[in-house]
Amino acid sequence: MQTSESESKNSTSANHASRRGFTPVSNVVSQHRSASFCHLANIAMRLERKLHWDPKKETFANDDEANSMVSRQQREGYRIDVDV
Repeated sequence: MQTSESESKNSTSANHASRRGFTPVSNVVSQHRSASFCHLANIAMRLERKLHWDPKKETFANDDEANSMVSRQQREGYRIDVDV
């Protein structure tokens, strides 16, 4: 797979920053928050109601239906176990 010049520069920049102990322009936390926001908006649109998100717990307050849509059961062989 070929990469464009800008992709190559961005990849090199991120690697350089992480090796030097700097935070890249777009770090993993900001990317997580950006992706989460999109998922949360989709859940609210599907449920057609306002939701109350607790960003520290990463759950919806008092809403089991919405919380059930945050993740799903992984297919056998593709499960990722993470200890937090």
